[in-house]
Amino acid sequence: MPKYDICMATWNRPKSLQMTIDSLFESDLSLCDRIYVYDDCSFNKENIAILNELKKKDKVTLYTQPTHIGVHENATMCILSSDKDYVVIIGDDTLFNKEWLNKLDWLRKKAENRGEWGCLTVANFPNHPITQTIEKDFVQKEKISSFSTMYRMDIMREHNTELETTSGFKVWPIGICEDGTKIIAMDKMHIMYKDAYDWLYQQECAKQGLPMYSTVNSYSYHIDYPGKKTLHPHDQVVNFVGNGNL
Repeated sequence: MPKYDICMATWNRPKSLQMTIDSLFESDLSLCDRIYVYDDCSFNKENIAILNELKKKDKVTLYTQPTHIGVHENATMCILSSDKDYVVIIGDDTLFNKEWLNKLDWLRKKAENRGEWGCLTVANFPNHPITQTIEKDFVQKEKISSFSTMYRMDIMREHNTELETTSGFKVWPIGICEDGTKIIAMDKMHIMYKDAYDWLYQQECAKQGLPMYSTVNSYSYHIDYPGKKTLHPHDQVVNFVGNGNL
């Protein structure tokens, strides 16, 4: 049974970050190997304090960017830290069903039984049309979000190569992880990731004819809090399966 790395990018959202951490560590993480958290140089003192506590937790590797580089670049570097075959992407504004990761693993097995696949999610957003209902809690979609989503790392790595020197492109600073591991700035994200990395990844899946699958029920939930919708508009998932207290 494979183990997965979970990747979360964050920046200056202490309220939702703490709620996400609490919910994440209340869920079953037995299939998780590492949790990579990349902070995009937060300046909010509460956010920094939360991250300092988070890095003490089991399985967590925290990296703080030396300067603010942008959400898509930070998220891409976070994802490319993983050496696994599959990576699970979460937001810093998420509540989880306790079995969400197990359900994502179930979905991967269902997808592999049908052949090749591009990406998977256990968050059913209604603005992403269903193209085929396969069984009760298993559908194919035209597109999915990067919210509680599993990506194939071979596709990610194919379009993001490591480099030490380059010319003509902006290169983000090289940083040092908490464990002393050197992080090399990534190449093609500065060329191809002019838009959201998740949509461009899915465009690549569509180009290769790789299907994208979702559960019908949702096993994670987008946190709403005052002022968020004016800063980060989003649709909400449907059919959320809570734990009785959400």
